[in-house]
Amino acid sequence: METKILTGLPFISPLPVVIIYLFVWVSSSGLASGEGSWDLSIYRPFQFLSSAVGLPANNSNAAIGFLFFALPFLLGARLTNSRPRQAVFVAYLLWMMFGPNYILGTFFTYNRFALFGIPMLFLVISKPSSTTRSEKYDTLLRSLLFILPVTLIIFYCFRFASFDDESKGYRDIETKMQPHKRVLGLIYNNQSPVFGNLPTYMHFASWYQAEHSGVTDFSFSQFGLLVRYKPDAAVAIPRGGFSWRPDSFDWNLHKGWLYDYFVVRNEGDISSHIFRTAECPVKYVTHSGSWWLYETELGDANDPRSCAAKRIAENQLK
Repeated sequence: METKILTGLPFISPLPVVIIYLFVWVSSSGLASGEGSWDLSIYRPFQFLSSAVGLPANNSNAAIGFLFFALPFLLGARLTNSRPRQAVFVAYLLWMMFGPNYILGTFFTYNRFALFGIPMLFLVISKPSSTTRSEKYDTLLRSLLFILPVTLIIFYCFRFASFDDESKGYRDIETKMQPHKRVLGLIYNNQSPVFGNLPTYMHFASWYQAEHSGVTDFSFSQFGLLVRYKPDAAVAIPRGGFSWRPDSFDWNLHKGWLYDYFVVRNEGDISSHIFRTAECPVKYVTHSGSWWLYETELGDANDPRSCAAKRIAENQLK
């Protein structure tokens, strides 16, 4: 019994911290509430097979994923007789088939566990039972423990290299931005073809915050996290939904004068639409690919009609 407790200790010890964090999160003024789909579908198995090998969900990619899962059994592997290992694998499959898409304010929840599919498979397979097949295939079967993960890693490296090339436009415009400024991201086109048109770019402007010591909205600091805005911070961007609806930006409602830069991702220049009600000039700085950068001209702080004076007044009120 003592041995079992010591074996399970690394898995059990984080539970108190997780439970406390969940309690704080759920009780933080409804921050964990919100509308989101469960996304149950008969296509879940196809989505799982595709995403387990890092591919967008479609029939062809599901076939590739199925081949990865079937390969050990084609080489003579069999399912383990260990009930605990079987139970863990079944629990994992049930989560992937029926787990929520949205929970605790987070979308794509169950999807994030797809990468454990191949490792979980190795948890429940054993070597061939037949002596003849064992001699013929056992070495190949054991080599899969190395070949399949390494194949996936190599594939992911190429995929992220493609994503890096796809997103280089952001790096180009970021070089034109001064540090310690405030940025608003308006990501009209948030999808990446490299990742199956998932909204990969939704919060991409936050790289400015990480690399240039500035502030970027929308920011997860608006949630009940360890790092958060002060209660009296001058933040007018609504929590959560704004990132999905950048076309809802309104200069007065969202206090456009608070921002030094606007980072826009769209195929064309739509600045005339975005800043049509701006009370101070917003100039075009540069663009690269689908990324556009605009800068607010605040004017003279001594002019009470300028945006500079308005910003000072806003901060003083806080």
